[in-house]
Amino acid sequence: MYARFLDVVARSRTTLDRERVCELADGRVYLGSEAKELGLVDEVGTLRSALSAAKQAGGLAGVKIKVVQYARPLAYRPNVYAHSDAPPGQVNLVNVQLPDWLSNPAAQLMYIWAPGW
Repeated sequence: MYARFLDVVARSRTTLDRERVCELADGRVYLGSEAKELGLVDEVGTLRSALSAAKQAGGLAGVKIKVVQYARPLAYRPNVYAHSDAPPGQVNLVNVQLPDWLSNPAAQLMYIWAPGW
């Protein structure tokens, strides 16, 4: 599967040869901006910009389209309204200032304190 992945990426990324793809595809995770600089992606954008680009490529720029998303029943359904450019500590359109101890992903010692016990 890894060799097939390398073949697909090398074929579709005309600016990268297979040797360069092998250097980049070693299991690292890239930020969108890094992937664009390295030539792994064409653009970095949102769902709306992707839909706009797809409409443009399909010759449907002036046509109203309907996007249908499938999901399992009762499962979380991410959508265009769940996107936020807000920094960490802010959720969607509501500013939530979380304390550092709650938003820190590092392991921490926590205990319950109950006076009078």
